[in-house]
Amino acid sequence: MSSSPSSSSLALSIDGHRLDKDAGGGQVAGRRRKAVAKLDACIHEIRSIAGNERFLLGQTAAEMQQCAVGGTIVVVNVTRFRSDAILVSHGAVKALSLPGLLASDAEAWLGKKWTGRAVRRHERPQKNKEYLEYLPGLAVGQRLPRIWWIGTGLGSSMPFHAAGVHSPGSTENAFSKAVSSYTPSIKALEYAQQRARATDGARGALLIATMPTTPGQASPDARKPPDLPDKKVEQDRLTVHRVSELSLAQARIAYLSACSTAENGAARLSDEVIHVVSGFQVAGFPYVVGCLWPSIDSVCVEVASGFYQSLLQRRGAGWDGGEVAWAVREAVMAVREAEMDQPLVWAPFVHFGA
Repeated sequence: MSSSPSSSSLALSIDGHRLDKDAGGGQVAGRRRKAVAKLDACIHEIRSIAGNERFLLGQTAAEMQQCAVGGTIVVVNVTRFRSDAILVSHGAVKALSLPGLLASDAEAWLGKKWTGRAVRRHERPQKNKEYLEYLPGLAVGQRLPRIWWIGTGLGSSMPFHAAGVHSPGSTENAFSKAVSSYTPSIKALEYAQQRARATDGARGALLIATMPTTPGQASPDARKPPDLPDKKVEQDRLTVHRVSELSLAQARIAYLSACSTAENGAARLSDEVIHVVSGFQVAGFPYVVGCLWPSIDSVCVEVASGFYQSLLQRRGAGWDGGEVAWAVREAVMAVREAEMDQPLVWAPFVHFGA
């Protein structure tokens, strides 16, 4: 999602230099030094082109703060050394120590596999409620109109949007304090905001792709689909790689009503945020809705229906990021009111992007 060079020849050049630099085996040190020098020169040339001045560079503090207009970006970093939250608002960048969020506790919670056999079925609702109550010290006490959550390390899989106490009448939870969204990084949020501005005023169209029967739907492990003998089905499997290779100039909202579309099941790649939702963001969708874990079919239908009803009611507002995130929240809140003691049912649905 970083800026890309305007010249296709420069793009090919930089890729070639990278290959030379990374070459191993019998390549002499002199060739590697020359390749590094050529790569540096190529990057310098790219940065001399208008609009690419910060190619491959990180954002400045001012650029990060600009992304937080209308809310606060909360980066939650959970490590074995310490845990902290970095709060980025339009006016300041602050750090908040989280001594109560221990890596050992986080590992224990994340290792329970709520939808598998590690937690007995009748214990799952209560255990999941305890998990959400474990999270509230992060920012749920702050009355912010919008929060963009970024989890790093062990925090990359935590449902911060649902943190807190969920019982009748309780407002000590993130749902009652803010409209939550997620983003893989602040730079990814900046890209989503740029894409949103680029499609403002564009004539919209709706595409619905449905499947009466989903191959492999009965698989006991959603992250490991069964062998599919039908080669056509194998070819048509939707992967992060295939989605991220798309370039959709007029893309706006992608609603992915399927299990685990926002779940990264590879622990060793937890900081990479690799899932289908992030793939759609790379493809150009500024607003994407997905699920953090497997969901129930009937609830998927209910949340999707509520989302589109809420969105259509706000048609005159222009469907900006706040409206899309609010529509997700409204749809989930309706299910939550009826299933408050079943957070596994309503908590997986999340909004990513601007």
